[in-house]
Amino acid sequence: MVDSKVAIYELFKDASKCGLCGFENKASVPTPDEKYGTQDVDVMFLYERPGGNGPRRSGKISFNNPDKTAEFTKKLALKHGFITENDWSGVYATNACLCCNTTKTGPKTNVEGAINNREIDNCKTFLKRQIDILKPRVIAPCGKSALIALSLVYPDSKELVSKVGLKMDQIVAKPIINDGVHPPIFPLFHPSPKTQNIYPGKEAQDEQWKQLKQFVDSIKSD
Repeated sequence: MVDSKVAIYELFKDASKCGLCGFENKASVPTPDEKYGTQDVDVMFLYERPGGNGPRRSGKISFNNPDKTAEFTKKLALKHGFITENDWSGVYATNACLCCNTTKTGPKTNVEGAINNREIDNCKTFLKRQIDILKPRVIAPCGKSALIALSLVYPDSKELVSKVGLKMDQIVAKPIINDGVHPPIFPLFHPSPKTQNIYPGKEAQDEQWKQLKQFVDSIKSD
C-alpha cells in the first residue's frame, strides 16, 4: 500500500507534466504544505487556482503564504479550531486548477486569470485522485469554480449538478450530497480580498466557517 504522503507527491509530480491546457508560457504547480494532513482529514478546502502573490512565490499551497487570502483563511481556521499553529493534520487545501503562472507580467493565455471550464475539466482527474487518497470527511469548495469542479468529479449527483447554476448566496453554508456515500460538500465563498472587504464581508464568512465547524463536528460524533 502506497503511503498517502508519497501518493500526493506523485500526483503533483504527474500534474507538473500534464500539458493538457497547452499554455504557451511555462506554468508551475505549487505543492500542498507538508503541514497538511494527507489521509482521513476532517476538511478538504478546495480553491480555484493558485494565486500569483502567494503560491507562485513560495511554491506551496499554504495558509502561511504572504497574501491576503491565505492570511484570512489561516485566521478563520485557527479561530474555529480546524488547526493550531503546530497542527494542521485535520485539514488539506488544494485547487480546482493546479497550475499557476511563473512569469511576473502574466502570459497571453488564461493561466493567471479566472479558470475556465476546459481547464477545470482537464484537472478533474487530479482532483478525484486527491479525494480518493485523502478520504475527507467534508469537502469545502470555496467559490463557484471549485463547485463546478466537484460536479465533474461527481456527475451522478443530481443534487450537486443542480446547484452549479445557482448563485453562491443560495448555496453557501448548506450541505450538499450528505448521503453517506460521497463526501458531504459544504460550499463557502472564496476568501479573497474582494469577498472580505466588499461582499459578503469578513463577518459573514466568519459565521459560515463557524457553521462549517459545527457541521464537521456533527459528522465526527455520528
